[in-house]
Amino acid sequence: MCSRITFEVSEDDLTSAYAAEIGEDCIGKPVKKDIRITDEAWVITADEPERLQQMHFGLVPWDAPTCMMVKSTFNAKKENLLKSRLWSKLMRNHKRCIILTSGFTEPEHVDADRTKHWMFKLKERKVFSMAGLWSEWRDPQTGSVYRSFAIITNLANDQVAEVHTKNRMPVALTKEQEKLWLSKDLPKIEDYLDVLTIMPDDEMNRDQTFKPGAKDDDSQLNLFE
Repeated sequence: MCSRITFEVSEDDLTSAYAAEIGEDCIGKPVKKDIRITDEAWVITADEPERLQQMHFGLVPWDAPTCMMVKSTFNAKKENLLKSRLWSKLMRNHKRCIILTSGFTEPEHVDADRTKHWMFKLKERKVFSMAGLWSEWRDPQTGSVYRSFAIITNLANDQVAEVHTKNRMPVALTKEQEKLWLSKDLPKIEDYLDVLTIMPDDEMNRDQTFKPGAKDDDSQLNLFE
């Protein structure tokens, strides 16, 4: 199991860090500081790189019967992106996105009854992005739209691996990698996989966010498996 993502910066910080405008439907609509599955987060897509919009965490496929997430599609492993029907179709249709965040947390299970929570942030960037894929589900009866995303994961670096038993972490992107991931111009679809590298340990900070205590309800955590 892994963690929630966090957003602890202002909209001014967000628009200063990214040359994109907040969509009209999102003006004055802040996201939560502690973002869990089904909550909305700030996203920029390859289709609209100039627009900041909000989507739900936990991808609902375009052809799902309802907008309820019934499978564990809140994350996507890098090594499966071109192998699975779901992820490969999104990749080939340029449904790539970046999810904007100030950090992510990971639970370390000390024993059966105690859990430590660790916050991971980047040293040089107050707000940064994680690589993702997104989908749009449309209600066949009402025409209402539900947009959602999955966060892509890679093998963990040493900092995260020390506390995460599944040895996974979200793919955090550099500014140059953001441009490449949102681009539609790379020659081959396989080239996009090369963008998804592991964030070096020396570019991240890790801080304990909670004291050890009663075991949390991990069923409500975001699981970057």
